[in-house]
Amino acid sequence: DMKRKVAIIGGGMTGAAASKCLSKCSNIQIDIFDQGRRGVGGRTSSRRYDIRDGNDEAATVRFDHGCQFFRADTERFKKLVYGWIEKGYVSEWNGDFRSSIKQEHEFFGLPSTPPFYVAVDGMQSLSKNILIDASASADVRIHPGVRVAQLDRDVATKKWRLIGTSGEAAYHDTAEKLQLDCQRNVIGEESGYDAVILTDISSSFGGWHRASAGVPDFFFESSEGQSRCTCSSANCHDRI
Repeated sequence: DMKRKVAIIGGGMTGAAASKCLSKCSNIQIDIFDQGRRGVGGRTSSRRYDIRDGNDEAATVRFDHGCQFFRADTERFKKLVYGWIEKGYVSEWNGDFRSSIKQEHEFFGLPSTPPFYVAVDGMQSLSKNILIDASASADVRIHPGVRVAQLDRDVATKKWRLIGTSGEAAYHDTAEKLQLDCQRNVIGEESGYDAVILTDISSSFGGWHRASAGVPDFFFESSEGQSRCTCSSANCHDRI
């Protein structure tokens, strides 16, 4: 098998976008590992609950508990968003924004300049739809409920092996004792991967962090002294 194999750690927007870009390459296998309890989506997660309404009729309530809307500020991103609108993935959100305080600077608050956009079927659906698009043109394999806890590189083959857990022990909100007592095994390709993409800076934290991928110290040597974005960022190791 001469396919180039790439592992993406994280199935949120960054992981989905990375898989979509890589899907344009020929002869490639893309494996996405996500530890979310409700599937891929990361910070664009949504929840659904079945309830009884005021008339005792069955109803489903859906809400976004991560990113609730977004804005496109660059021409490149605008082009992507317009394409998502044409496919029915995204629509403009004309919310009634009100504030009692005049804000001169935007930071984790409601931005002052529209347009704003939301995913049509909950924010989580955007990541899922992007991954479906990527799967249409490439060999994309999604591994849900999997935590990558360690990266090992074979000196001879120069390939990366992923060590981790799956099931209940993999979720970020699992009891610490269960997480510590679990057995770690090789996940994904036994022979390893040609490249690994980390979609969140938390992957480089120490083993104390639930999202740590056990990244070797030399992984970030090439970016030493450079700033690292904490949200929706990607770091690809190119020593292959």
